[in-house]
Amino acid sequence: MKAIRKKLKLAIVSEKTRHHFQAPLSYLKHFEIIHFYKSVFSDMNPSGFTGIIRYKNAGDLIEKLSKTKPDLVQGLEPYYGYSRLRIPVKVLPILWATYRFCRKTKTPYFFHVLENIEPTKKYGFFAGLIMRKIARIYAKDAKFIFYLNEGAKKNLLELGVKDKISFALWGVWGADKDIFFPAKTKREDLKLLFVGRLIAMKGVEDLVEAMKAVVKEVPRAELTIVGTGPLKKILFERAKQLKIEKNIKFAGEAASSGMPAIYRRATVLISPSRSLRYSSEQVGMVNIEAMMSGLPVISTRSGSIGEFVEDGRSGILVPEGNPEELAGAIIKICKNKSLREKLSENARISALEKYDARKNVELLEETVLAKSVLRYN
Repeated sequence: MKAIRKKLKLAIVSEKTRHHFQAPLSYLKHFEIIHFYKSVFSDMNPSGFTGIIRYKNAGDLIEKLSKTKPDLVQGLEPYYGYSRLRIPVKVLPILWATYRFCRKTKTPYFFHVLENIEPTKKYGFFAGLIMRKIARIYAKDAKFIFYLNEGAKKNLLELGVKDKISFALWGVWGADKDIFFPAKTKREDLKLLFVGRLIAMKGVEDLVEAMKAVVKEVPRAELTIVGTGPLKKILFERAKQLKIEKNIKFAGEAASSGMPAIYRRATVLISPSRSLRYSSEQVGMVNIEAMMSGLPVISTRSGSIGEFVEDGRSGILVPEGNPEELAGAIIKICKNKSLREKLSENARISALEKYDARKNVELLEETVLAKSVLRYN
């Protein structure tokens, strides 16, 4: 009789989690996942997943970790979060709880880093020095660390942990190629798509401004804005002032399950992100999902976007905060069908090569097993 293999317990600690992080965890074969979270983004329905546990505070987290007795812990990244007090007051207790539990129980832990802004810039000089010191202590005892962009790598190198770090899409994973796929028939209409929070960092104000020139050159172009946020009313009023409200549809927020169909109904995705002092695009999950869906991406050279969208191959990148350049790129792709088709094909190919979620999860699971020197029985 064949022996039943017991899975290793991997405890994941999140302050706030979302659907595109949680869903691909089902591809893991060797780990039993226990995901501890404090809150969720609006696209996440915890009741749809097993092995996900909410905690109230740091003490509650330690208690729940102790009951679970994990073989390995994935902790928060040290530069996650921001507050008006500069230091991330909601995050530090969670970092402390994870560190304390792992030190006391001698449980190995690791974490991944997306933050691409230098800490003294993000938090301010003195708060940044404090956060760097905390991060150095936290990183010193970590078994290994993944980084997801070059800015994150630079921040880790400053902590003196060069031998522990490696690039991996842990936590971002990619997109499921069987869920996000191109439309079966090529579109002849010009459906422009924006997906994201209606906030300054997403650059949606620049997009509405750009649409004035786009509509003048390509009257049949239509923009659908999927998402909600504090700028919604301002954007709506600005569209009316520019007399382009008939060309812009505010679709509101969409459920995660509905996003694949939304991508398939579009011609091109536009994500004109802007960098702020304390926040910058770290990967651009919307861009990856769009590319897997066979959509060309028009985005900006903001944050780490250029590391994931190849300018001239899978999309077009323009300077951030420049509605004129943005309009020019949109007009170019609307008027040039052969360019659209070329970028569309290349976007899907690039996504399959680099951002296949199932393939990335399976590869990373083996990497984690090797780096943590854990074996399942």
